[in-house]
Amino acid sequence: MASVKAAWIKKFGEVEGLEMWNEHKKRFGRTNDQLKETHGEDYVKELNKKRATFSKSAYIKKHGLIYGTKKWELVLEKKLQTQKDNFKNKKWNNGRTLDEYQKRYGVEKGYTKWSERNRVQSYSVSKQRYIDEFGETVGSEMCKRIKDNSSLDSFISRYGKEDGLKRYEANCKACAITLPKMIKLYGETDGVVRYKEWLYKCTDHTHLQLGYSKSSQKLFWNIYELLTLETQKKCNFAELNEESKFYEHISNTIKLHKVDFKINNKIIEFDCDYWHDVEKDNLRDTFLKSHNYQILRVNYKDWTSNPQKTINKCIKYINEST
Repeated sequence: MASVKAAWIKKFGEVEGLEMWNEHKKRFGRTNDQLKETHGEDYVKELNKKRATFSKSAYIKKHGLIYGTKKWELVLEKKLQTQKDNFKNKKWNNGRTLDEYQKRYGVEKGYTKWSERNRVQSYSVSKQRYIDEFGETVGSEMCKRIKDNSSLDSFISRYGKEDGLKRYEANCKACAITLPKMIKLYGETDGVVRYKEWLYKCTDHTHLQLGYSKSSQKLFWNIYELLTLETQKKCNFAELNEESKFYEHISNTIKLHKVDFKINNKIIEFDCDYWHDVEKDNLRDTFLKSHNYQILRVNYKDWTSNPQKTINKCIKYINEST
């Protein structure tokens, strides 16, 4: 709840809201010494009891080891359930959305203010902010320590080895991006599209030069140059216009397949010993053939030992009638 008088009045009414706001300011707006001077020491002690930290150690200290532990677990379970119920299907109305900014300030000015707020907010929790404030070494370490709340080491340090591992695995499962989750969030059509986009980004390593081999591209450029202009327009390979993508639905997920070279219903796969996985290739070939695609596999050793023979083989394959 915001500590602004207008917010309290808007929510609880003129009389009750003003009383509650004054009580809030009385409790949280001054130091303990100021409160003692105004309300007495007993008032401050009682207030601090209400502000006691919600922790297992606090419950044990207050109620003893056995009863305190049991009571803390019951209260914790209740709090977590309440939190889940409160956040379930909640539509936020905190005045910070683009729509709300534009309603207050107009379309252009609202967008400018909203963008600036996001920029400032992003910087305030960024690694760069810690570096600027505390220096490269200390700032980087502080940022790492603060943000590291989802790693296995972090879970183990907080909950112990056995419980930490269980919580970590549960967290990974809960946070995993799956097709059913995307459909639930965005609907049947948009959910599938968004999942495919995410899947492609996760498997696109071309920026690391791991998506394809340079040798394969050399072969494909040689093939490309020997084709007619009309046929060239139908070609797809990495350095020309990206590899063609196919999506295979398996149970509740989608598997992405990218092929090395495609022209019409002809596919050429360039097999290198390092990347070649016979079992996976066979499964993918079965899927592609079930959709009426033909596949020619070219071995890296054959290409390097006799380039012209390999090129001729590929051209003949492409020109064969289906």
